Amino acid sequence: GFPVFSLPAGDYAITVDAGDYLRGNDAYAFRLLDAAAFSPLTLNQQVSANRSPANSTIGYRLAATAGTTLILNSTDNGYYYAGSWRLIDPNGRNVAAVPSDGNGITYAIPVSGTYTLLNEGPYNTSGTANVTFTLAQQTRAVSELTFNNPLSATLAGRQSLADYTFTLDTSGTVVFDNLDPVTANTNNLQWQLAGPLGIVSGWRNVGSDDDAIYNLTAGRYTVTLRNTQDTAATYKFRLLDRNAATAITPGAEVH
Repeated sequence: GFPVFSLPAGDYAITVDAGDYLRGNDAYAFRLLDAAAFSPLTLNQQVSANRSPANSTIGYRLAATAGTTLILNSTDNGYYYAGSWRLIDPNGRNVAAVPSDGNGITYAIPVSGTYTLLNEGPYNTSGTANVTFTLAQQTRAVSELTFNNPLSATLAGRQSLADYTFTLDTSGTVVFDNLDPVTANTNNLQWQLAGPLGIVSGWRNVGSDDDAIYNLTAGRYTVTLRNTQDTAATYKFRLLDRNAATAITPGAEVH
């Protein structure tokens, strides 16, 4: 992206230099944008905008709090020449830059203050580009997990996460058991398991529980669920503890 400057009051001059690699006359065009004049952005609301020309930059201002996470979902009809997003912190530093046509992009907010969100078209495009996006603050519900008990709730969209924590006093085996038969839910929802040594099982669809059996050491663990779409989805699952399983006798009938 192009430079962003945080400037004190004073007089400034911009110099345009052709450089050593150009010969003869060559045209240029640019503009200088004042971030303070950008429109305010309301979190969790969808915005439609137009880059005209397609290689121009549009920007927004928003307030964000340190320690929170923002999630960006966007589409850009520029296709192969789609622009890119940049989030600038109150000190003029890049938080992150991502492609314009992307979903579930996260920004970890380092400091509280007013941020600038930029959508920048590539320099070699022409025409116009339509951009639709939503910037939302991530929400995380945290609950204690009880083995073998069904757990269910609804995740509103990509900004919603649910954490279920549990502790193993000794080594044990656990099984993730999906209880929701609705395909639309299981396709849109993912879960992962993390523990004292890091990620035990990476993100996988809720419905993919055929081999979700884990031998774990003692420690504190978290099952996290997330929604991969902007449509609300409901989950229902339980985490089975092998130590709580009913003992069976080989050769005996089980009812």
